[in-house]
Amino acid sequence: YTPRKYIEKTPQIETIPEEVLHQIYENFDLFPPPLERLFRLQLVLGCRIGEMLRMPCQCLKKEGEQWFLLRWVQKRKHWRFYQIHSAVAELVIEQQKFLNQQFGSDSKFDKLFCVMSTASMHGASKGKRFEVEPIYMPEILSATTIRDWLKDFRKKADLKDKYGNRFNLQSHMFRRTKA
Repeated sequence: YTPRKYIEKTPQIETIPEEVLHQIYENFDLFPPPLERLFRLQLVLGCRIGEMLRMPCQCLKKEGEQWFLLRWVQKRKHWRFYQIHSAVAELVIEQQKFLNQQFGSDSKFDKLFCVMSTASMHGASKGKRFEVEPIYMPEILSATTIRDWLKDFRKKADLKDKYGNRFNLQSHMFRRTKA
């Protein structure tokens, strides 16, 4: 008997290398403000993108000096409050204010992140994704839209690793980097 030799695939990079993370932080302002806040929160909290998109608009509570954030835990299938830093709470409050300004405080839209469209069919001026002001709609943002924004972001920011290779940024990498 001769055992088969299994060819192991080269492991893929699942976390964001430090030099690429630095480039991302330098170029975060390319995103519309709500998307910038989404990715900053995802990186700080280590959430899955689906958990971020399900987050309710009224997800904060304060007990004494401590802030807590209501999160959906996808693997356990339940909602839970997590203690967060006050700077993270400020980021969430900023996003809540943005939604109130866009849709009004009496809006029935109850998620923390909404759809951002740069398509002319939604009323945005013609142009490329990062060169036009997006139109905000009170609808749930999809993971596909996130993927498309990140794809265009990595091209626009010209993300490269320390060897000069283009870096293929994906939303789950924010979670893995936090972990």
